Amino acid sequence: YEARLSKSTQNQILCLLRDISERKKYELDLQKSENRFRILLESILQAIVLIDIHGRINLVNSKLEQLFGYTRDELLLQPVEMLLPFNLRGKDHILNQNRFRHSEDIVLERPVELTGMRKDGSEFPFEIQLTHVEMLDGPFVLGILSDISQKKQLEVRIRRVEKLEAIGQLAGGIAHDFNNVLAGIIGLSELALRKIPAESPVQDNLKLIINKAESAADLVRKLLMFSRQQKITKQNVNLNKIILSNKKLLQRYLGEDIHLIITLDDDLHLIHGDPSAMDQILTNLCINARDAMPDGGELTIQTKNIEITDPESDIPPGKYVQLIVADSGIGMSEETKKHIFEPFFTTKELGQGTGLGLATVYGLVRHHGGFIQFDSELGEGTIFRLYFPVPIRQLEVSNLQELEHVEMVRGGTETILIVDDQADILTTAKDTLESFGYKVLIAGSGHQALDILTKYKDLIDLIISDVVMPDMDGIELRMLSKQLKPTIKFLLMSAFSPKLENENDYLLKPFVGHQLARKV
Repeated sequence: YEARLSKSTQNQILCLLRDISERKKYELDLQKSENRFRILLESILQAIVLIDIHGRINLVNSKLEQLFGYTRDELLLQPVEMLLPFNLRGKDHILNQNRFRHSEDIVLERPVELTGMRKDGSEFPFEIQLTHVEMLDGPFVLGILSDISQKKQLEVRIRRVEKLEAIGQLAGGIAHDFNNVLAGIIGLSELALRKIPAESPVQDNLKLIINKAESAADLVRKLLMFSRQQKITKQNVNLNKIILSNKKLLQRYLGEDIHLIITLDDDLHLIHGDPSAMDQILTNLCINARDAMPDGGELTIQTKNIEITDPESDIPPGKYVQLIVADSGIGMSEETKKHIFEPFFTTKELGQGTGLGLATVYGLVRHHGGFIQFDSELGEGTIFRLYFPVPIRQLEVSNLQELEHVEMVRGGTETILIVDDQADILTTAKDTLESFGYKVLIAGSGHQALDILTKYKDLIDLIISDVVMPDMDGIELRMLSKQLKPTIKFLLMSAFSPKLENENDYLLKPFVGHQLARKV
């Protein structure tokens, strides 16, 4: 209750009492209702703004304050267009002040994208959906806003991925046809090389043709590796040789303003790796270092054997070959270091980089069972340390000199059936294997090969077949051949085919004669 005292004319005090229980109940209910509304308003994940018929902000939640950087007091009763960049204010868009005079006509079934401007002047994309609402004090428009910056970034990344997939498909299509052409060039050149005198001046020209064709094949392999379609084939690799073979190319990349320093361990262990992948790792790291030294500087490449013994180390204990690439460039900020290996992350200007260089390095190093560490400070340069495990079975022999000569191929007298739709490949492969003592039959298609196998299945010991052929691919031919003769040996070859992904033993075109003979 509430009491009120007053003085009467007869020197008496009058006390008036009134029961206010009902009013207090209403006030409490109103307070509860307001609290519920505030909790509901603040719990919504999107930013909320209530706009009156004059286009002014009447209500916001904390999400909108966080999104735009203003306080609630700074926003209330201000034109809603203050949330947009200066160049959009007053223009014909859904937040134009004049549109709210007829708020009942404003109904947006789908969100509309706009550009917002924060208090600090930074711009960002957002979506807004408007709904007409009727309240006791008149009509309003309720706006629900969502920051779509991450969505936009994801769309850009998806477009980049789609672009890379398109490059990959193009690379795959080119690789098959181009490698077939190179296989013919190499094969025919080798065939001519065997048929002319050793003292002929043409010998050097033919060897140069073969060398150039092999270089072109290596370019195709690198293109496929970039598009993630090249299967990594590991072999014994000496990182010193990889570095020295790339030295001239790296100096060309770096330019005259960057001094290249190479320090190599003379007794470096061998590792199991893909030479083309190692080329790509080295090239990407050096290009990244070059871009960090726009005014020139020093780039150091170093190799050494190292043994990790600390069980608490980030790298498991064991013996490793360490590759160090260090530059004297601008270094990296703490924020950049957090994202350095993320795909598509780049600090370069738009169009100046894909953001895949270091991501690819990280992926290839991990694919080889290795580890990568780095240190960088602004203004003090960056150093990358790569660790490649040394295979246990090579530890005893890695200090011996590697054999430089080509392993001798003994040849044989077995009968081989070669299947390919390219006549020049059939001709050169037949001539090569016959020079090693084999008896060779040829077929231009899968159906023709089955006919020959049916006729001579007791004589044929091995079938060498291309994978991609018009009427029947090599995988199907192998299955049907095994049905005709379960003991038949089978070797697949291809210029490029995703069908080889699950195959462990095959021959990639183009190849030189001794590679074919050794595989056989």
